[in-house]
Amino acid sequence: MALLQLANLYLLFALNEHFVLSSATSITTWQKLLMGLLVADFGRLVTMALAGSDVFWKIWEWNAMMWGNVGFVYAGASMRVCFLAGVGLKMANDQERKDR
Repeated sequence: MALLQLANLYLLFALNEHFVLSSATSITTWQKLLMGLLVADFGRLVTMALAGSDVFWKIWEWNAMMWGNVGFVYAGASMRVCFLAGVGLKMANDQERKDR
């Protein structure tokens, strides 16, 4: 049941990202939504601390549940961090850079 709820939460994240970001042209809107999701990612990782610190870096010991709880969060969080850091984004001009 907990895994189905987790899957539903990830589906909500994906739908929010799709519907909001596909209808918004403002980079600020994108940044604010992704920052909120990044905070949720870190919150999810904090809850995993009860499993011990090894759960965060001993990926060779992860089972399917750990891949879903930690690995998937790492993937999403790393993409959000890259976007927020401007990785791969072209800026049209200096004014747009200042707006970020």
